[in-house]
Amino acid sequence: MDINRYTWQNILNAIPDMIALLDEQHKIVWLNDAMVRTLGAESRECCIGKLCYELVHGATEPPDYCPHSKFLRDRQIHCVEVYLDKLQGDYLVTVAPIVAEDNTLGSVHIARDISAFKKQQRALELSEAKFSAAFMHNPIGMCISQIDDGIVLEVNDSWSGVTGYSREDVVGHAIQSFNLYVDVTARDKLIEQLNQYGYVNDFNLEFVTKQGNPICGQMSVTEIELNGIRCWVTSYVDKTEAVKLENAIRKFESTILENARDGLASSLKNGTLVTD
Repeated sequence: MDINRYTWQNILNAIPDMIALLDEQHKIVWLNDAMVRTLGAESRECCIGKLCYELVHGATEPPDYCPHSKFLRDRQIHCVEVYLDKLQGDYLVTVAPIVAEDNTLGSVHIARDISAFKKQQRALELSEAKFSAAFMHNPIGMCISQIDDGIVLEVNDSWSGVTGYSREDVVGHAIQSFNLYVDVTARDKLIEQLNQYGYVNDFNLEFVTKQGNPICGQMSVTEIELNGIRCWVTSYVDKTEAVKLENAIRKFESTILENARDGLASSLKNGTLVTD
């Protein structure tokens, strides 16, 4: 394509971003079709010669963050994210100098509508805040580690309470370096199921705490992606006391049955068994 067939106005008019040329008094020298449409102006001519901050912001002076004002002070390129009340949207505004024969004539403004991106960003930040709150304050012990190398990214207080390892102990270190598993074969079976199904629910597993105490519980693991990194989210429910109670009940029941059996046998032997 022969670029010489097109004027610079034609080229700038083909760009969907708002583009304006400003002189050193903040006056609009020219603006492209996209900016005329976005401003809701009747024509390009009715915008030319007006002060940018009056036309775009409806203000009597430039805002504090005005990139053109910054440009006038240092003659450098400036870029700023702003919310424009008049346009009801978020914009990324870049200002660069217009130079001819070593003389700065003004600046070119390029304003890109990033409203959709900012909306997604705010939704993501809200989602992350909710996830963080649910993770950190969960009464169940939870840990996030990288799948590739086992590096721990985060643990909550409940996890530290169960294992005895603080956040400072483990974050940034490979989880396998702490030798948490009582039975390594059980760990291998867990990993085998994870590789096969991508998740594990209520897997019975025994740990050793930092203090060397054995604990038993159930582990659930699922895969997530954080900033492009594949991770395991692990939850561990400590059932040590419940297991101890269950074993005590079984022992008590066994003792009762054993005593009852011995008593019955003695009665039969002595002929003292009484029936109604």
